Amino acid sequence: MSKPISTNPISVFSEIGKLKSVLIHRPGDEVENLTPDLLEELLFDDIPFKEVAIREHNAFAETLKNNGVEVFYIEELVAKTLDENKDLRDGFIDKFISEANIKPEYKAKYRSFLVEKPNLEMVKHMIAGTKKIELSIKDQDPYPFITNPLPNILFQRDPFASIGHGATVHKMWAVTRNRETLFADFVLRNNMMFKNKVKFYYERTDKAHIEGGDIMVLNKKTLVVGMSQRTEMEAIELLAKRLFEDSDASFTHVAVIDLPKARAFMHLDTVFTNIDYSTFIVHPLIFNYLDKFNLWEITKEGKKKVDKNLQVYLSELVGQKVTLIKCGGEDEIAAGREQWNDGTNCVVVEPGKVIAYERNHVTIDLLKKAGVTVLTIPSSELSRGRGGPRCMSMPFIREEVDNYKEEIKKEEVNNNKQDFKNSASGNYNGQMKREGSDNFKSDLKKEESNNYKAFKSEKNENDMQDFKKSSAGNYNGQMKREGSDNNKGDLKKVNLKGRHFLTLLDFTPEEINYLLELALKLKNDKKAKKEQQYMAKKNFALIFEKTSTRTRSAFEVGAYDQGAHVTYIGSTGSQIGVKETFADTARVLGRMYDGIEFRGSKHTDVEVLAKYAGVPVWNGLTDEYHPTQILADFLTIKEHINNDLKGLKLVFYGDTRNNMGNSLMIGSAKMGLHFVGSAPKDLWPKEELIKKCQEIAKSTGAVIEFSEDPIAAAKDADAIYTDVWVSMGEPEEVWAKRIELLGPYQVNKKVMAAAKPGAIFLHCLPAYHNKETKVGKEMGDKFNRNEFEVTDEVFESQQSKVFDEAENRLHTIKAVMVATVGDL
Repeated sequence: MSKPISTNPISVFSEIGKLKSVLIHRPGDEVENLTPDLLEELLFDDIPFKEVAIREHNAFAETLKNNGVEVFYIEELVAKTLDENKDLRDGFIDKFISEANIKPEYKAKYRSFLVEKPNLEMVKHMIAGTKKIELSIKDQDPYPFITNPLPNILFQRDPFASIGHGATVHKMWAVTRNRETLFADFVLRNNMMFKNKVKFYYERTDKAHIEGGDIMVLNKKTLVVGMSQRTEMEAIELLAKRLFEDSDASFTHVAVIDLPKARAFMHLDTVFTNIDYSTFIVHPLIFNYLDKFNLWEITKEGKKKVDKNLQVYLSELVGQKVTLIKCGGEDEIAAGREQWNDGTNCVVVEPGKVIAYERNHVTIDLLKKAGVTVLTIPSSELSRGRGGPRCMSMPFIREEVDNYKEEIKKEEVNNNKQDFKNSASGNYNGQMKREGSDNFKSDLKKEESNNYKAFKSEKNENDMQDFKKSSAGNYNGQMKREGSDNNKGDLKKVNLKGRHFLTLLDFTPEEINYLLELALKLKNDKKAKKEQQYMAKKNFALIFEKTSTRTRSAFEVGAYDQGAHVTYIGSTGSQIGVKETFADTARVLGRMYDGIEFRGSKHTDVEVLAKYAGVPVWNGLTDEYHPTQILADFLTIKEHINNDLKGLKLVFYGDTRNNMGNSLMIGSAKMGLHFVGSAPKDLWPKEELIKKCQEIAKSTGAVIEFSEDPIAAAKDADAIYTDVWVSMGEPEEVWAKRIELLGPYQVNKKVMAAAKPGAIFLHCLPAYHNKETKVGKEMGDKFNRNEFEVTDEVFESQQSKVFDEAENRLHTIKAVMVATVGDL
């Protein structure tokens, strides 16, 4: 029985209630901008013919409308929201640009390109991607786009989810898809239909990954979430916590199903879909292994393991015996083909009535025999993206239905195992027992030989291997969370090829984290003697206007490790800046080398090199910024304190105006750290840069502070950092004044004692911690000091990680080169 329609703009308490309103996206120029080379990066499987895809999608929309569904288009809702809120337009454009991986030199031109367009046209351009030719840009980088297309926005199920009267806006598994969530987030927060009426149970800024294809609203009490390749337990637990904290929400259980971490099982709705009160359509491969899945149940009391057969557990959650319909039935060829073409991915328009792709005719016949009404739509082009009608739609409102029986007959559920053979799939013989992972692998091999002949392609054989290695075949409690710290070999690639590396201001948190994860992978591979070469036969020019130990060594060794060659150009080794301008030098070197490093004084010099070289330029240090050092610092903190940098407290002592102070503050703002600069106010950074970092911090959760009290600043610090008091190139006469100002800010035992017990000490080196260097002795004798910015006691202590930090210069600089120039 249906209940009255809610007055809330979002009201979804089941998968099957009569669908009243839905959000979709009509395919546009983004599919025309796909090329074979881009498919893997953009997570799209094929290139649809746009005109046909539009006709097929129009048929989908018409089918929805003909069944009483109000249809909204995401691109139109965003444009309407901008029309309603003209003051939000600039901020929306800036937010999109900040996440679009645009080269800094093109940002202003691209912004002007967007600003001049009407809102709907502008939004469509954002989705379609923008080619360089559209902005009359010609450079030596062969990559054709200013911004990448967003073809997966076709699948509106993934960026957000409607749950009860609230929503979750997602942190997508792949960085390339994160921009998709901007649109739904903007609409839900600002459109007159939704503004201040929607509760958010997950935010796109939350750190763990979750996607809508893994979320199934089973009934008013239960949410089912797949822990898939793209959704992490950490995200599910946070979603559950916020859901249970909402006193108005009716949900009491979040059921978690651990899915194989494989392409064929990318989301829960590729494994099974609820299509009627107690009927599900199921992936053909998993049907015989319902006893093998790791299951959890999260309630207000906490999380517990569920040691049950999946079908039995679903029956308990639904309140009645469930029927599982196998996609493709017993025809192994049809099962393989129709599962590949999203046979399990139907959208329900009312209980027992679904929309499905017409090409999956075997599965459609099975559904009809089970009493399900099937409305078919054409899909020769829509199916090329590997997503079905459910993937393409996100409900806003469904009528409530009584699809949970409070008074369930226990024996009905308990007898389910014996009755499975009578279900539509007919594959369960009632004899299967829970077995260890070794027996399950054996079963899988048997299944592969006897019942899986149709899945012979290389892709599906690889998926089968992944399945064997994944959750179902690992019922020994040792399943690891899919994430960077436990899955270093399966790095989620972010496209930084062709980018300059001048300052961390030019990079998003996701891009910075990718560089750190890539560095860790390269480090581990080097130590295991299995490092792959991504830069073989590349040539790099290393320009050192200022001398160096760690930066030079890191660039040279990193390049050699990767099969590249370098030319070292010292301060007297070329005509740069003497008889030849930086712009002319850049245009010469850019024709000979694949990348250029510069270490010198003026930041404008490295910017000129980047402007004219036509190849990636890397900042090895300037008076304003030292970004490669910050990557090494953060990698060291991740290794010794916490893999998640967010919320960690980092205190920098010394001249906070220098390149290290600036760059640590920027990096902390980007990555969500609590940064404190401790120095006299005369040595604080420029107010403009502080404000910029505090603005960044608003979106990352970072805290940017300054303190003139060195002991108070150290309270609860995770990492204490300092640098020399007189920077490279400064005149000798500044020593006296700097010692007077910074003497009280020396890092010593008292400062370290004020920090957390496990705090670490960091220094970019060189350090004047004794008088055993020429400068240390000279200045020590002159000012009657044995130590300057750090005491020898702290420098040589167990808390000091300065040499781990120095080693990490190699791995992080190598990551920058590989990411921007390498053939990953």
